[in-house]
Amino acid sequence: MNDNIDIIQKKMTKRLRYRKPLIIIEKILVIIPAISLFILLLYYCLYDLASLPAAILVPLSGFFLLTVIRADINAKRPYEIYGFEPVIPKNTEGHSFPSRHVFSIFMIAVCISRVNKPLGILMYILGFLLAYIRVFSGVHFFKDVFTGAASAVIYGELLFYIYQ
Repeated sequence: MNDNIDIIQKKMTKRLRYRKPLIIIEKILVIIPAISLFILLLYYCLYDLASLPAAILVPLSGFFLLTVIRADINAKRPYEIYGFEPVIPKNTEGHSFPSRHVFSIFMIAVCISRVNKPLGILMYILGFLLAYIRVFSGVHFFKDVFTGAASAVIYGELLFYIYQ
């Protein structure tokens, strides 16, 4: 078992050389969806005021629910378990499962897809990239990002379906 931990620690140490570009890319992948959501809400204000409450409440309620569930589970992060320095600097303990970053970008993708499919698909692609970076960087396990993405899509689609 210790051999596996040594291998993981060595792999993660090698990945530290990608720190600067990954930090920049991750920040961009957080900023773009936030700006996109703001523009989407502005669109609803101008062109579809009746849909604005759902566009606000679905992502907000999902984010809140996920935060509560995540705090209750309080799963450890890979760097806590295997004792390495994560590529993206982070010192949070627990709260790994599910990934809130990935949930958020996928939820925004669901919201945007309702108005513009090509832009929604682009947001999904950015979501997959963010999920990959979070795992590659050692701040999440695959199960964390997969569950975050799947929860956003299922919750978002279900609630928008009920709203209609």
